Amino acid sequence: MSILSINTSTGIVTSTNTSQLRIVTQTGSTGWNNNLTNVAQTVGNINRITIHYTGANSDGPVDMTLSGLNATWENPNRPEGAWILPGYHFVIRPNGDVWQIGRINRVSFGAAPHNTNNIHIAVMGLFWDGVSARPRRNDGTLIASARDFAEQQRTALQRLVQGLLTNSTLPRVTGNNHVYGHRHLPGQTTYCPGMTRANVHAAITPVAPPRITVQPESIRRDIGQHANFTVTATGTARSYQWQWRNASGGWQAVLPINGAINMNTRAFTQNNVTANMDGWAYRVVVTNAGGSVTSNIVTLSVGSTYPSTFRISGPNTFVGSLPNSGQIASIGPGGTFRRNGERQLAGNWTWLRGHLSGFSAVDPNRLVWIATTRLERAAGGTECPITDPANFGFTNVRQLPAGPNVGIIPNTISARFRPTGDVQVVNGHRWRLGTIMNTSLPFNNTTLWVATSQFPVNSPCR
Repeated sequence: MSILSINTSTGIVTSTNTSQLRIVTQTGSTGWNNNLTNVAQTVGNINRITIHYTGANSDGPVDMTLSGLNATWENPNRPEGAWILPGYHFVIRPNGDVWQIGRINRVSFGAAPHNTNNIHIAVMGLFWDGVSARPRRNDGTLIASARDFAEQQRTALQRLVQGLLTNSTLPRVTGNNHVYGHRHLPGQTTYCPGMTRANVHAAITPVAPPRITVQPESIRRDIGQHANFTVTATGTARSYQWQWRNASGGWQAVLPINGAINMNTRAFTQNNVTANMDGWAYRVVVTNAGGSVTSNIVTLSVGSTYPSTFRISGPNTFVGSLPNSGQIASIGPGGTFRRNGERQLAGNWTWLRGHLSGFSAVDPNRLVWIATTRLERAAGGTECPITDPANFGFTNVRQLPAGPNVGIIPNTISARFRPTGDVQVVNGHRWRLGTIMNTSLPFNNTTLWVATSQFPVNSPCR
């Protein structure tokens, strides 16, 4: 259904939805009042729509006054002389406003000898798609580089042209095959509108709005960890803007401060989370020329995702004065390790710092470092069944997310899992560190990595 109303007697076009398209009749344009005595054209016989740019001495969108437009046509020094009629029926300003400067039931001097039964639409400025012949500015110099319409101009052009193509008073213009660029008409030597005909058709074709196919998820992170939020969306030429909810409850754009990066991409990262970020809410707005869509709201939870107390899970466990170095002792299973909160990545392993008890080889008052893969979570806390919802038939377990499997858990074994909180994403798969329990396998009560796809969707272990 067309959003345009066309008065065939006066040739004036109005918008029936001004929130989508604003058309302003400019009766002060050159020749408007004289159009009644000039060449008429029957609205029902119009069979062509031609797209132009107005031209300029600078590249890209240019805002012109009505008097400036009039002056370009009234200039007697033009090669073809001063125009007695407006050059176009419509011009589109950079802000998306459409000026009707000529009645469509009168011929406009836009592309002789193809003016009769033609509606001429110009976009203010000088544009080039980078493919067609490079246009020249009004001063004769070449445009420097590819320049597109302003977003509001493109949207207004789409809505104006589609409104004309779908209006019942114009039965002879019904599709893109009736739409031309000025240079595509027979015998024309102009560069206008600076694009191929295929790109003219692309410019007038409405773009489908983006659609979110995978929503971002809430995340819990320890102090100092990095929080990664991602979204997956469809749609052409998408842009992303991540937002956070401020203290007053309003939404504002995430800025590149306090460790935030990539807030204008599909994958936003909040580096080095702090305690005061606990409870922060985020969302992302995905936009293209067809519209925008806003994601679900997700939350960043910050706190100690590791338990405070562990047991040593295996023999020959390295105890260091530094992560992965400075060996103090090699201890066996048993005893207790109580962390003090510090955590580091070293040698592709996650290390915790704390105190050991139950081992004569290590002073219980000394701070030491131990790899999390050698720690068994103490009794209590979250436990999850490993159910294999991905239907692999088994579950892989690894010492490192990117490393080889150390074994598999068949679906016939009802294994359980206690997470330590550490999460890594490797090759698009999310892995979680924790203790494997309730199995007769050799790695029972050992802390290893398991893909989170092996837990139910609502599981706290995902």
